[in-house]
Amino acid sequence: MIKIPAKYSRCGIRIHCLKCRTEVKNKCLEKGKSMATCQNTDKHKFKLLVHVPNSTARKTKLLDTDDFNTALTELNKFREEVKVGFIPTPIEFKEIQPKQIQPKLLEKPKTEFLLINLASEYLDTISGINTPTHLIRKRSADHINETRRVIERFCTALKTANYTLETLQLQTIGQIEVGLFCDYILNTLKLSSYNKHCVIMKTFYNWCIDVKDCECKNPFEKLQLRFNAKKDKTAITQEEFKKLLEVITFENGTAWIGSKKVNFYYDWLPIAYRLALETGLRAEEVITLNFNNLFELKKDVLVFKIINLKVWRIQTGEDKNQMEKYVKYVPITASLMQLLIDVGFDKHKGTDRLIIPIPANLKLNYARAIISRSFTHFIKQATTRKIEYKDLRKTYITHLTMALGDKTKLFTGHSNDAVIQNNYLADAVLVGGLSNLNIFENSKI
Repeated sequence: MIKIPAKYSRCGIRIHCLKCRTEVKNKCLEKGKSMATCQNTDKHKFKLLVHVPNSTARKTKLLDTDDFNTALTELNKFREEVKVGFIPTPIEFKEIQPKQIQPKLLEKPKTEFLLINLASEYLDTISGINTPTHLIRKRSADHINETRRVIERFCTALKTANYTLETLQLQTIGQIEVGLFCDYILNTLKLSSYNKHCVIMKTFYNWCIDVKDCECKNPFEKLQLRFNAKKDKTAITQEEFKKLLEVITFENGTAWIGSKKVNFYYDWLPIAYRLALETGLRAEEVITLNFNNLFELKKDVLVFKIINLKVWRIQTGEDKNQMEKYVKYVPITASLMQLLIDVGFDKHKGTDRLIIPIPANLKLNYARAIISRSFTHFIKQATTRKIEYKDLRKTYITHLTMALGDKTKLFTGHSNDAVIQNNYLADAVLVGGLSNLNIFENSKI
């Protein structure tokens, strides 16, 4: 007995009984009882129902299949056939009389909004390529790559369902196609990836509507996000961090990835992890921090003065003319100062030398990837708890909050009011005793 899933009840697929020559409802027309008692289920067929554009007419088609997924594919093909076969009624003009206004010229056919073309343009826009200056919304390389993967997976989900991507118009994509994409994500990836994929596709659709003037609704607007169980906020302990620094050796760095032998050891990693813990900065900020970033708020009150890259990028699309609006400060605590002394503060102060002694021939983006991957490798040898690199930032914020309370946001960059007069920041450093604060005791290399 063929059935239509409840979530597809309004998609344009019906069940038609060849015996009764009518649509199958909750009751059998012949016996007037529940469909479970119907003796003619072998006569039930899927029937497609599609509206003809700009009219009240409808086209129907019976299918010789018992598989609902096949029916979905045939529905999409039938829609395209009806659309292509639609011939608009010709416009008749009355005879033009003298001194009458000439009729307007017929508008040109509307622009095609092919999914694959719009996807390519969107990736160019967030990459700052072939895009008018006022429309550029440049994003980080990681975000661009993630967006590309998500759109490719959306296309793969539809192609798997036998959609023809080369001719697929954005306006024809609706809840059925969104459902196919969601099923594909849930069946092939982790649940934690579901929300990210849906949000990226929703943003892409909004861009198509707002910037490219595509006349359609965003089918992802109705989508309900799914939430995993709330993850506990993890902070690394002093013992775990000390053990981490101890296990970072060449011998412990060896690992096998498939059939390939690799080594995650780099001699500058302990400094990188200490700096991440002592500043609470994200990886892309940690690797670019240098001695020139040191700034004196007032006598004997030092901070790192840097650009809040994440907020600046999101708000301005990497508009360098607005960088100074997105400044944030990192207080120099006692333990951070000790780290700076260990790496040559007296010798390198005032220079553009990086705090982390990354080799000059190593690209910074690659160094950032090394920091994250190597942390994942070595932390497993230091503790059985699941700790991630980003937990160093959580640990820093936790200790800073204990010292400053609600003034912590002045330094974490989580609020626009972090850009404040130097004296106020200096007072916060002094009142909180940050000049004497040690995130961890004895965390030296």
